[in-house]
Amino acid sequence: MGLPVEGLDFTNIICKEHSEQCSCLFCTKCDKLVCPTCIAKFNKKHDLTEISHAYNLKINKLKKVQNIPLPEVTVSVSVVNQYLTNLSVNNCLSSIHDDSLWITCEPDEVLQNVKPEGTNLKTISTFNLKVYGMATTASDDLLVSTRKSRLQMISSTTGKVTESVYDIYPFLPTAIHITSEGKVIVGGYNVNDKRVAVFVINKNGDHEGVHEHDQHKQPIFDYPASITTNSNYYRYVSDYDSQEVCGKVVVLDPTGHVINVYKGDTEINKEVSFGPEGIVTTPRDNVIVADIDTHTLYILNNSDK
Repeated sequence: MGLPVEGLDFTNIICKEHSEQCSCLFCTKCDKLVCPTCIAKFNKKHDLTEISHAYNLKINKLKKVQNIPLPEVTVSVSVVNQYLTNLSVNNCLSSIHDDSLWITCEPDEVLQNVKPEGTNLKTISTFNLKVYGMATTASDDLLVSTRKSRLQMISSTTGKVTESVYDIYPFLPTAIHITSEGKVIVGGYNVNDKRVAVFVINKNGDHEGVHEHDQHKQPIFDYPASITTNSNYYRYVSDYDSQEVCGKVVVLDPTGHVINVYKGDTEINKEVSFGPEGIVTTPRDNVIVADIDTHTLYILNNSDK
């Protein structure tokens, strides 16, 4: 860390207090650079040293901080309840305020509304839909991605399937997430142009943002499998690359800038690649990522790491 002091020029650093002067020394007591005018105005004892010496002290201090081992955190996870379904596979799950659940089986093209009953899940309603992503609204209506550019909506009161106002044409939707503000975030891909993007849509169906490229004009995503947000409005996208058979979690700030990319644990994913699928935010703002390839839950803290 830091450049060798021999390769640095400390002779032309303008003083912040006196722009007509160059800094000549560093005051360790004030923790700042000083110029001859600063020194002339000192009316109490100061600890002055060469700027190059102060630079080395700062660099060594940073090195020591970086070498401090992080405290080991132990997380205990236990199964509270488990239920049997009549589906061969459960691809997606979304909860409702009445304690029932929406579950899907993509291979069988089935969507079910179920409710826990003993150790089983009682089927309330069934739809023959191939669902690739879904999310429940504040009013318990269900938004689903069925490979049409426009999301479908299932009414919680009538059970009817209708077209919603959320359309990402010419992209086809994958993951769906509804924020605490009621905005809908949708992952989508365009087969013809081989483009992948994440859309932020307001309640009227207007696109407020489209995240497709990073600050270097490079594509951000391969296949957005799941999306969540935290209280800082950061967007976490579980992204999977089927060609490389690996994945990542992309963290975007509210403006769409990529601020972090998590690619799994160096030990856990040493032999088996990181395969993030489901992703959710806890009430404490931690993000839990399910790795389908190693059957592991990763907990990302609210510092986005």
